[in-house]
Amino acid sequence: MLRSRSLQDEAEILELRAQVLRVWDLLSSSKGFDPAVLQPLFQIAQDQQAQQFGNRVATRFFTRLTARAVREVLMNNPPPSTPRVATSAE
Repeated sequence: MLRSRSLQDEAEILELRAQVLRVWDLLSSSKGFDPAVLQPLFQIAQDQQAQQFGNRVATRFFTRLTARAVREVLMNNPPPSTPRVATSAE
């Protein structure tokens, strides 16, 4: 199982690498593209604290987004009214 997971991870990494290379090709073929502009972004992306901060921000964002979506669904689709059951006290 561990072996197959590492092969799956490797396949995902290779796919991400291919995507990055496609984007790089598009950027480098663009007129006036200066790769030095991206250098600070690469440095920040490698910083562990920046990665943790980004993960926290993304997690909070998607948590709020999900909560709003659920609230919107519930507000627009009220539950069906339940039939009233007569009790012996009535």
